[in-house]
Amino acid sequence: MLPALEATVAKLKRMRGEHLVATIEQRFATHRAASTSQEIAEAAALNERYVREWLGAMTAAGIVHCDDRGERYELPAAHRALLSREPGTDNLAPLTQYFSMFGRVEDRIVECFRRGGGVPYEAYDRFHEVMMDESDQSVVGALFDHILPLIPGIEGRP
Repeated sequence: MLPALEATVAKLKRMRGEHLVATIEQRFATHRAASTSQEIAEAAALNERYVREWLGAMTAAGIVHCDDRGERYELPAAHRALLSREPGTDNLAPLTQYFSMFGRVEDRIVECFRRGGGVPYEAYDRFHEVMMDESDQSVVGALFDHILPLIPGIEGRP
């Protein structure tokens, strides 16, 4: 395999885990500080066993860090900036939700390429929720620092 292709394949394989951590983090806001799996599960109203196993997988992937005793987990600040609900234009978490949303209709979209037609709007489960999360990051998050200053004279208004 060509080196560039190998690097791309490796990156895509890593992204599977990053997509999962971002989706879980985005939907349930699981990480704020170093916490046990029980604390995370309780705060997000999730099943502790699934949280614990998910944390183990994310720790093995190097996305989440675990303390030496194997009890407290933390999403490092650099990862949190990209994979959580924290504001920022570089945050990828809202975008990762599109993968699963489009994945649910992928076969229907492929069929449209073969036969024509379309996929109805209502087939895109969670569309409004995903759009709201993305808008919160891309529009609302940038509103005061980047968008409103573009309006002439806005600085002096109350």
